[in-house]
Amino acid sequence: MTKPDNRYAVFLDIDGTLISDKFIVPKRNLEAIAAARKLGHMVFISTGRSWGNIPSVLLEQLDVDGIVAGSGAMVTIGGETVFKASMTKELSLRLAEYFWVHPEFWCVFEGLNEVYMIENEVRRHESFQTLLSSPQDIEEIYNHDEIQVLAMGVTAPPDFIRLFSDEITVFQFERYADCVIKGLNKAKGIEKVLEITGIRRENTIAIGDSGNDYDMINYAGIGVAMGNSEPKIIEAADFVTDTNYNCGVAKAIEKFLLLEFFGDFYGDFDMKKPLKIITGAALGAGAACAVAGEVLYEAFLNMDVNKRMRDKGLFYKEEEARFWAENQIYAEGIKWFKSIAPEDISIPSRIGRDAFANIIPADEKSSKWAIVIHGYTAGPASMSHYALKYHNQGFNVLLPHMLGHGPDKVRYCSMGYKDRLIILDWIKYILGADPDAKILLHGVSMGSATTMLVTGESLPANVVCAVADC
Repeated sequence: MTKPDNRYAVFLDIDGTLISDKFIVPKRNLEAIAAARKLGHMVFISTGRSWGNIPSVLLEQLDVDGIVAGSGAMVTIGGETVFKASMTKELSLRLAEYFWVHPEFWCVFEGLNEVYMIENEVRRHESFQTLLSSPQDIEEIYNHDEIQVLAMGVTAPPDFIRLFSDEITVFQFERYADCVIKGLNKAKGIEKVLEITGIRRENTIAIGDSGNDYDMINYAGIGVAMGNSEPKIIEAADFVTDTNYNCGVAKAIEKFLLLEFFGDFYGDFDMKKPLKIITGAALGAGAACAVAGEVLYEAFLNMDVNKRMRDKGLFYKEEEARFWAENQIYAEGIKWFKSIAPEDISIPSRIGRDAFANIIPADEKSSKWAIVIHGYTAGPASMSHYALKYHNQGFNVLLPHMLGHGPDKVRYCSMGYKDRLIILDWIKYILGADPDAKILLHGVSMGSATTMLVTGESLPANVVCAVADC
């Protein structure tokens, strides 16, 4: 269980975020929410929908700590309403009158209990919506309900903005707009939750995808944009997760709240923590597998995390380090490599990143080239004993930095998959300088896998040999 002062509050948008199609929440999202709550964190829905417009089929799937509805118009915690703000009857009537005289637009009034519609020829009211056709209908609403949100099926017209801008806030979407009482937004709803729960603002995570999520993503300690978000939301966010179709909510929760129990891969690593979560059964099996997969992905492909783990001796043993230090051939190569100080070069690559390498020209003019490709967690210097052998046989030697292993600032390594494309660019670079070049590829470990992947591509006849040395 998380200590009270370390608790986080997570705020999840619904449409385009928590769900993909219809109102079915993906199992992985549900498991991640449940796992976070078991660890003492709080999870809230934060939606632009009014309380009355949240489908019951969705609520039945969710076990959360509360709901921020209507872009901050209503806040519930533990089933208790702690804040509520509604449009006045007079404002609702004037809004309805606008749409009655503009039949080219449809609009929906979203209440605490029901949903009401002014229809037009483009869109008729649904069975769950009450038709509004006269001022008397508005009077009737306020006998048993309150309006919190107005949704219109159009970009808010300029005259509408001019008439109502002092009283409402408009959130514009691609094909419609939502209107709430002036000053309300999802960030205000989060403020109310924090005021009551005592959770710190820096311990909040907001996840969303569209215009009415902008305020809460800016406000939260960690603002997360879905992979399917509007550009404005992605720009405002601290982190971009996967899309709503690929369980982006679960992946964000796993990254920021669940991975710490498998060891803090983003700071200090504690080998005892993985056992704690497995034996304590803090997660369901599905979420545990998902988090375990994320942990392995981060530990082995995130090179910043991997380096911190290696620095703590978690991957490599002292005996292995001693072997390399005492290996005479390797030592001679390193000494030679340092003495010649090979030139650093870079080229644009087809993957949109600059590629980096060390180059060692032959002592005498030569069209023989060796591209010597290093292995996982290593670098060009680790291949210096191979480079020395080729150099002594009259080769020009090019030693590329693999992705994530050098100055490219790429966070994740691709285990050779994307690197194969960069090697093709280095082949092109060599042929640009020497059209008669005869090129040999020699890779070790991950470099070996890269070499094999390169040979599966369409290669020029200048590439005459490939050594996959594992």
